[in-house]
Amino acid sequence: MKAFSDARFFNSLSKTLYMLSLAVPLEFFFGLLLALLFYEPFKGRRILSLFILFPLALSDAVVGLVWGLTLVPTYGPVDYFMRIFGLWDVLGFKKPISLIMTYPMEMIILADIWQWTPFFYIVLLAGLASLPREILEAAEIDGATKLNIVRHIMIPMLKQVIGVVLIIRITDVFKTFGLAYVMTKGGPGFASEVVSLYIFNQALQFLNITYAAALTMILIVVITIVINVFIRGYRLRF
Repeated sequence: MKAFSDARFFNSLSKTLYMLSLAVPLEFFFGLLLALLFYEPFKGRRILSLFILFPLALSDAVVGLVWGLTLVPTYGPVDYFMRIFGLWDVLGFKKPISLIMTYPMEMIILADIWQWTPFFYIVLLAGLASLPREILEAAEIDGATKLNIVRHIMIPMLKQVIGVVLIIRITDVFKTFGLAYVMTKGGPGFASEVVSLYIFNQALQFLNITYAAALTMILIVVITIVINVFIRGYRLRF
């Protein structure tokens, strides 16, 4: 079959798996950290939560546009601060560079983390709010530290919630399209062409509709395998 000898397809699949291996763990880590920080009520928590959740309300295309403009060399805010504080010289660059062109996948991953960390935050915060207070208070009375309570009580009790939210994001990463399309168009070359973008190009740019459909079926199989491996490894129960 053509797909199994298609180097560009496997390249796009490897880019997607690379994104999966970096974005999802970091989103989970930052989301959990924010949920733990916002677990106890404090003044202004609702307002701050609105700011945190704001990126989640944006579409992939809008997020890609925002980050694309933010990272534009010469007049983008990132380049401005890099020049003001002399960070280009610190990093060994004699002149400002285009971060999107130099590190395309990393910039897409950064934008994805900004957009989807709030998803982990809100779900995990809801999970933390549902934990029985009696158990946590008993642990505190017994002298358990905050870190031990989080590590040995909160996270184990959230195992099912964490598993479900990870499955949702793992599946969603394979559908990533808008960020890559708007920020890089898959370039430079094929350096940031994720699998959904490659299938899109086959279908609508090269008009290989049948081949694109076949690649879609292969992608569904890959997603199914990845999800099943995760469920078995994580020992998730439904």
